[in-house]
Amino acid sequence: DWVHSRLDYQGRKVDVKGTEPTIAEAQPGTIFMLMRTKTGRLFQSWSYDNGETWTEGVPSQLASVNSPAQLATVPGTNDLLVVWNQSSITEAQNSFYRARLSTAISRDQGRTWTHFQNIESSREGTYVAPEPVHPEWILAGLNPRNDELPGYPKPPQRPDKEHSGRLYASYTYPAVLFHGNNLLVSHADLHWDEDGKVVTPG
Repeated sequence: DWVHSRLDYQGRKVDVKGTEPTIAEAQPGTIFMLMRTKTGRLFQSWSYDNGETWTEGVPSQLASVNSPAQLATVPGTNDLLVVWNQSSITEAQNSFYRARLSTAISRDQGRTWTHFQNIESSREGTYVAPEPVHPEWILAGLNPRNDELPGYPKPPQRPDKEHSGRLYASYTYPAVLFHGNNLLVSHADLHWDEDGKVVTPG
């Protein structure tokens, strides 16, 4: 079954189903999970029986607009590391929803996060304060003909020259590996050139 949550929106219930989950052991017997959603936040859940059952998904304090994350336990500790696309609602509405690849650390099983840094970024700032969740984005997706509901922000098909180049870079799908005292992170990286063509490393 999906680990999901139900949010209230103007008197009705909205089912939030997380996708592309990532998990890490927070401490022996306790597993922490993050999931991408279309609400403006990563959602989170815990298992206290080695993954047999899970708590209901709830919004995390990590701002993200429907992008995947990667969790890992820092070797020799119970600290959690997350690598994800950190983005504000305003940035997403202006098509910058994967323009920052960030990291953060949690020392309390995923309940709070500190030490925010960027691995790659086309935007300023290492910390984006979480905004209220947007269940109406989910409703709009379920009923796209309902013009009264603002839909999920979509990226530009062809950026104009005024906002071209690395400004529209997209860093996503991170993979994390600890090797000794080093952290290795691989990820997808693409951007648009001055002619509006997508460029990928080759």
